[in-house]
Amino acid sequence: DLVHLTPTFRWLWNQIFTPSPRLSAYINQMKSSMGTTPGNYVAVHCRIHYPQLLIDTFEKKSGPFGAVGTPDRNGLVLEGVMKEFAVNIGLHALRCAQSLLQDDKEPVYFFSDANNLVEYMTRNTSDVQLNQSDWLDVKSQAILKTTNVISRPDIHQRNLHIDWATSDDPTLYFALFADLYLAMEARCILFGYGGFGRFAQQLSGTRCFLQHQLHIHKPYFGHS
Repeated sequence: DLVHLTPTFRWLWNQIFTPSPRLSAYINQMKSSMGTTPGNYVAVHCRIHYPQLLIDTFEKKSGPFGAVGTPDRNGLVLEGVMKEFAVNIGLHALRCAQSLLQDDKEPVYFFSDANNLVEYMTRNTSDVQLNQSDWLDVKSQAILKTTNVISRPDIHQRNLHIDWATSDDPTLYFALFADLYLAMEARCILFGYGGFGRFAQQLSGTRCFLQHQLHIHKPYFGHS
């Protein structure tokens, strides 16, 4: 594909694909609820259910990967080793994002295929009683208190992976496209495993981007 990584591809996308009126209204509703405008925030994507990432991490351990089935279909429970796995990826991505912020007030739009991770990263730390016995919560609290992390207000509804689509109801996939278009309007984009975050960067044309996670075979996350 000779145009995939060129500005021509972005032009072709914008010529061929236009959000439907219902999808456009949904995206505008999400932007209004978060108070975002194009270019006034940083977007961070974490692909947690990526099969190869989980295989690289857990296949040689008597860990939970075999028990969760197909993660893109079933998701992951944010407990124990899976919580440590997902939250550490998210925290590392946020620390990378902090290096690109113009100030500590600039919003960080956090999006992921793991909706429970987004809920964890965007919870109001001032309203959550800290569990001092959970070292990961203590570690997270210190980072989340200093970062203005935001997400779609309907993040409790899980993003459906189109490869596993079983419904022909288009509204079930609105959140997926909203994440894409919201990321395209960010001032900077950070991405890791998978192609979704990088795809948003290619479509946006922004030259401010960072890969917070490398595609290498290292335990847990292969951070950059």
